[in-house]
Amino acid sequence: MQGLRDNRDWQLLFTEYWLRSLRDEAVHERFVRHRRTVRVAVGEAVQRLGLETDIDPAPTAVLVLALNSGLSIEEFTEPGVVPAELLGTVLRAVIEPR
Repeated sequence: MQGLRDNRDWQLLFTEYWLRSLRDEAVHERFVRHRRTVRVAVGEAVQRLGLETDIDPAPTAVLVLALNSGLSIEEFTEPGVVPAELLGTVLRAVIEPR
C-alpha cells in the first residue's frame, strides 16, 4: 500500500488513460495491448514465485491488478481508509502456497 500511496500521480494518470480509452477507439486499442503486456508480466512474476495455488497465473494477474485499482480508488478518495497490510493479507489468503 505504501508503494501505491507513493505513486498517487501515476494512479491518477492511469485512471485518466483508462477513461480516455473508453471514449476513443484508437486509444482503447493501445490501452488493451498495454494491459495485456502488464497482465503477462504480473503472471510471470507469480510463476517465478513458485506458488502452488488453485488459481492459474493469468487470472491471478487480473486479481492483483484489480485489487490495486480498487484499493487505490478507496485510498485516494478517503486517505487512510485502506489498512497498510490489506493488499498483502488478501493476496496471501488467495495465493498462499498449499
